[in-house]
Amino acid sequence: MTTNARLPLLLAIAATFAVLLTTMLNAAQPTQPPQLAAAEAEAVIPRPIWTTIGSTGTPDESSKPKLKFTENRALVKSSGRVFLRYDIHPNTDVAAEGNGLAVYVRFQDNGSKARVRLWLRELNVWEGTIRTVGWFDSNWYTARPEPQIKAVGLCDFEFNVTNNVYYLEAELERNNAHGRPALDAVQIFPYVCE
Repeated sequence: MTTNARLPLLLAIAATFAVLLTTMLNAAQPTQPPQLAAAEAEAVIPRPIWTTIGSTGTPDESSKPKLKFTENRALVKSSGRVFLRYDIHPNTDVAAEGNGLAVYVRFQDNGSKARVRLWLRELNVWEGTIRTVGWFDSNWYTARPEPQIKAVGLCDFEFNVTNNVYYLEAELERNNAHGRPALDAVQIFPYVCE
């Protein structure tokens, strides 16, 4: 087979690989929210495992010039992304009351020029491995100019503080002067999954 005859075959293989890779990468982050329906919210045990306000996060060094804390809020004061981390010290006695978690997020995302994302991370202290346990994305919901509260559920999870430490990683993204991303508060409750 000549080089010119192999070119369409190589292009077809490359295109197939690109489609497979894109599919795998998109599968890592869901496009639909795993949000709690009104009926499911009744399964939330009303004693929090952990709570925080947005202004208590620890920013990356590169985020500090773009970040603004006001009262309970973390805001982005200029275009770009900021990254914050929140140590989670779970109340494991309360966590044991459910077989999952309900994560409530109070945030602001006023449209396509703003975004708030959170990742619940588990760091194994013995192996040094990090695992993403759950995530939240404000783009799953309708944008509003004022803060809103949404909840995502995570089933079949329990905190293992013997082998792991936990933290919440937040990314606030502002694409221009009209974007208004903000993180006000996060609460984690035990949740009884069916």
